[in-house]
Amino acid sequence: MVQTDLTCPAIRLVPPAPPKPLEFLFRNGCQGDQSRPGGHFHLPVTRKRFNENSRELPTSLEEVPGEVGEQTFDCVCGRSFSTLKGRNIHRGKMKCNWTSDNLLGSEPVNSREVPSQDENHSARDIQRLMSEKHGVSPPAGRNEKIRWPVSTDKSWMEFDDRVCEKLKVAQMNMPFQKRMEVHCDVVYEEAVRWFGIVEHKEVAPAVVHSNRRQKQFDTLVKERRILRKKLRRASSDIEKDGYKALLKDVADRLKKVRRAEARRKKQHERRKTNKSFKTDPFRTIKNVLSPNPAGELKCTQEELDDHLERTYGDPNRAVPLGVLEGLPERGEDPEVPFNMKDVSKKEYMDVIRKARSKSAPGNNGIPYLVYKRCPGISENMWILCRLAFKTADYPDNCRFFEGVYIPKVEGDFGPSTGRPISLGNVQRKIYMAILAKRLTGFVLQNKFIDTSVQKGGYLKSKVVLSILELCGR
Repeated sequence: MVQTDLTCPAIRLVPPAPPKPLEFLFRNGCQGDQSRPGGHFHLPVTRKRFNENSRELPTSLEEVPGEVGEQTFDCVCGRSFSTLKGRNIHRGKMKCNWTSDNLLGSEPVNSREVPSQDENHSARDIQRLMSEKHGVSPPAGRNEKIRWPVSTDKSWMEFDDRVCEKLKVAQMNMPFQKRMEVHCDVVYEEAVRWFGIVEHKEVAPAVVHSNRRQKQFDTLVKERRILRKKLRRASSDIEKDGYKALLKDVADRLKKVRRAEARRKKQHERRKTNKSFKTDPFRTIKNVLSPNPAGELKCTQEELDDHLERTYGDPNRAVPLGVLEGLPERGEDPEVPFNMKDVSKKEYMDVIRKARSKSAPGNNGIPYLVYKRCPGISENMWILCRLAFKTADYPDNCRFFEGVYIPKVEGDFGPSTGRPISLGNVQRKIYMAILAKRLTGFVLQNKFIDTSVQKGGYLKSKVVLSILELCGR
């Protein structure tokens, strides 16, 4: 710190402090300025910037603080620049969509204060934390299924342009939670307007028409029934021998008809399988080797609630866990630090490309297919993922899941014999997949897992402690 001998000895000129890292912002609960495009962090400047050669003095005779933050200029793509000229040059080269900076009436990105490191490590009652209400309410119900077009339809581009125009206006000067909520609402409402909803029509029972062999088979069965009755009523041996000869002839004809019908059905199934194999070989082989069982869940709401209580309930839930004995000692610090950089476009696109287009959506009704076919909507979701990682937040509209039971065996089943599946929103899956991939790389690069003997999802103790330490930071 440099002191100068001026007219007022209480005034000190301080060289500019280096930019504060992201960890400092998290620990001290600094909040972002949503008026900047993308809602990225910046350090507010309350005084004029001084350097060692500057002869300007503050307007008041108050002591200048020990550290003065430097102003940064952020772009909508997530990059930060130290000068306004550098940001404008970047926008001109990269063609980034942006709006003018409006520093009036700005709102913080995250209205909740980020807890400090000491608060993260303090012993708090988990029941009290779970009982706190943060204003998050479950959705009213599952959205109706959209009649999405085929992947090669040209209407995807028009739909993408229309949604991007609405999102650009609706998400302006909003915090992260509101921006994510508006993103999902606008995409679904425009999809309903453009493509419509799948109508569930009552399917009438199909009328089965008998072919020539089936009609011949029915006629022979009736004829055999009549001959058997006449054989029981016959009195003479000659008459009985005649009926037996006729029954034998009818049996031979029935055998030929049955063989011919079975051969026809087998050839039909073979042609059907060959055709489906050429269209989708993987699904065809899966259906042939391990067909999915069909059935319906048969139980009352009370029986389902009792089963969930027995399976997932804990009678000692309200009892504090206390101090656990016998825990292993803390491991060494990791050699490779956890990747705390912003979410890159490559990380995001890798998750989108590997996702299944036919994966079932969550309660908001938006599947992966939207982000695969609409580059503008996908880019908006990428910006939201960057903002979520930078603000250390989680989308509130993705905290609820829909429970579905599928059968394990053929036929109707109960809760104890079914397989429960939780369907979550696609937005949560994308964001958590990026974090999971980073965590996997952190564990493997530090050699916390011996891949030569690793079995299943077993993790060594020092991995768990390192993860907990990372969450505390």
